[in-house]
Amino acid sequence: MGAAFAYYRILGVQSMMRLVKAGLNVWHLYQVSSPAMVERYNRALDLLIGKKSALTEFHIRTFAGYSPEIAHRVLMMELLS
Repeated sequence: MGAAFAYYRILGVQSMMRLVKAGLNVWHLYQVSSPAMVERYNRALDLLIGKKSALTEFHIRTFAGYSPEIAHRVLMMELLS
């Protein structure tokens, strides 16, 4: 069940980002692109899970602070290791 859920999450993130880029932002995503905000998010991420992201631009959900791109990268790194 874990692998099937992981593949669903990966395909879900890619599809979601295609829709966001097309202008359909139904997930209330905020684009983080300024270096100061990226660094602030990385500091918080480091405190929470002990990892930082190498992304310089990503989206976060405005209500929860969840980033689908960073979650996708973290999940991929865990699957590959």
